[in-house]
Amino acid sequence: MSKKYFDIFVRESQDNLKSLQEGLLLLEREPDNTELVRHLLRNAHTIKGSARMLGFEGISSIAHAMEDYLKEIESGEKAVDDSVTNRLLQGCDAIAGLTSALITDATPPIDVEQFLAGFKDEEFVAAILPQQSDGAMDRHTVKVKVETLDRLINLAGELFICRQRLEDRLASVKAVAREAENPSLKSGLKIIERELEDDLQQLQSLVQLSHSEALALRMLPLNSITDDFKRSIRDLSRSVGKDVKLEVRGGQIEVDRGVLDALKPALVHIINNAVVHGIEIPEQRQSAGKPAHGTIRITASHKGDHARITIRDDGRGMNADLIKRKAIDLGVLDADSAKGVDDNDALYFTLRHGFSTTDAVTDLAGRGVGLDVVSSILEKMKGDITLASEPNRFFEISVQFPLTLSLVQSLIVNCSGELFAMPIASVVEVVKIRECDICGEQGDAGIYLHGVFVRLLSLSALLGLPASQIHSGDVKLQAIVLGLKGEKIAFSVDSILRDEEVVIKGFGRQLVRADFIQGATVLGNGDPVFILNVHDLFAVASGRGATTFGQFSLPARLSQTKGSILVVDDSITSRTIEQSILSANGYRVETADSGESALLKLASGSFDLMISDIEMPGISGLELVKKVLSMPEHRQLPVVMVSSLSSSEDRNLVFEAGAKAYMTKGDFDQGLLLSLVEELINSG
Repeated sequence: MSKKYFDIFVRESQDNLKSLQEGLLLLEREPDNTELVRHLLRNAHTIKGSARMLGFEGISSIAHAMEDYLKEIESGEKAVDDSVTNRLLQGCDAIAGLTSALITDATPPIDVEQFLAGFKDEEFVAAILPQQSDGAMDRHTVKVKVETLDRLINLAGELFICRQRLEDRLASVKAVAREAENPSLKSGLKIIERELEDDLQQLQSLVQLSHSEALALRMLPLNSITDDFKRSIRDLSRSVGKDVKLEVRGGQIEVDRGVLDALKPALVHIINNAVVHGIEIPEQRQSAGKPAHGTIRITASHKGDHARITIRDDGRGMNADLIKRKAIDLGVLDADSAKGVDDNDALYFTLRHGFSTTDAVTDLAGRGVGLDVVSSILEKMKGDITLASEPNRFFEISVQFPLTLSLVQSLIVNCSGELFAMPIASVVEVVKIRECDICGEQGDAGIYLHGVFVRLLSLSALLGLPASQIHSGDVKLQAIVLGLKGEKIAFSVDSILRDEEVVIKGFGRQLVRADFIQGATVLGNGDPVFILNVHDLFAVASGRGATTFGQFSLPARLSQTKGSILVVDDSITSRTIEQSILSANGYRVETADSGESALLKLASGSFDLMISDIEMPGISGLELVKKVLSMPEHRQLPVVMVSSLSSSEDRNLVFEAGAKAYMTKGDFDQGLLLSLVEELINSG
């Protein structure tokens, strides 16, 4: 048989099988769609005729049986129900298995005569069929070995590095031309400079094109794996007494084949969890005012060199209180700490190894186990995962991952004289901070960003490098805020040089694993640079408090208490922020949540300064100040008012009450607060 005709048959069969399977799933929901039945008949008839022409009698016979069955549906002799679509879908599986065996020259996976006998039997048993092929036919349409493609992409990456080196050489030529005093030499260098610029521009286009084309050979659309999910979701939901449909948006987005192969098991875990544990049975859904059928929606998008897939089910969601109780039982949390854990933050406990809120273990899915596996897969891919849920409405999991594992957009940073590449996909923002911005909370040094406390660590210390020079006063240092699994940590660096797309180079067999490092690259000047592993940074930062930035910048300021301060505010957020800032800068701080509580504290203790809100239940801040300053023992106590009120009338009332300073919460600046506090205490 001509290979040409065989290849044509394989491609045609794949197209018709895909159309048959999608059409049958649609027919379940639209059983009266006669035009769809005719379309399915044409698919089965085409497979039958093509297979018979090439002598593939087994495939032809099964397609013929399916065609006869579809004709009975068309004529009205058979009504469309689960058993009918099950039978026809099993026929698709049988043809797929036989075709796959032809491609690989393997033994046929089924006995065709036995299958046909069962197919015509009303008590049709599908157990004789093998598991679905998992897309084996599609993979064999690639005519080049994957290893060859990898080498081609690696060579294209080397061209990137050569181009960067030429750019550095061109910069050197320009520098020499600027310094040249001989007019003839200067003119000659200018000519060389222009020619090099033209050549470099052309080379850049060729390098970009060659690398894009090399990558394109490995790229596959996301729907190459999600198309299989429709069938698997249908079968799994039926087996657990549920009705679940799948919606896919953005399936045309292309991703590196290696990334897709690594990602597919993670998506299968998520979907199985949603079907088995997330979506309720029809009766429960209807009693809750939901449609009887559940929906799983997969949405894909890409930004820069990363893609994001969000999987959302409209089921029961995840119970944050149950997760916290399980965390307490496992010793992950104590009861007091659990009270302060936000419900959304609690979801991330399910990513821990062995964490599950389901006591029963089945062969279908386990919500905790599944998410543990998903997290591990994403970590290997240098990806990220975020979770969101609302009880009885939805559960949503988003995974972000690189489109390809050969290039990464990075920030080139300097730590203690060493250069590193930090993957930009994990960078939330870059900030400049002063020493006085650093505060402490629960033993950790950190900064407040947008009203949220973020831990601050020295990247140099974390990597075991010599300590960087500590900035003091108003000199600002740079920090990179990284985000992973819903957590943010700021890492201080000496400087940020630039952002650059770098080629990832592995270490070879000699160094399979290196802490903190995911790979290396070579800069244009020939210098090798390590690419940092963000997952390792977070893992170590979360378990080693000794590397906090406070260890290197705070002790001198904490060695002596500068004064005693009473903070009065009914808002726990405001009290906590002010207390953290002041405590981290050497002040002893007590707090009160009301004017009445403040008076009791003042009666039993001695303070050098009081900071108070204005609007509080019970005794207001203005009334509190007047009462306190009327007491002989507190007449000289400096008072700073901090409030969301900002009108000139409010300011006048503050100063009339006897306060020494006034700050608005909308323009709150911890540097200004510290300056005011220091000035007022020292002047007293």
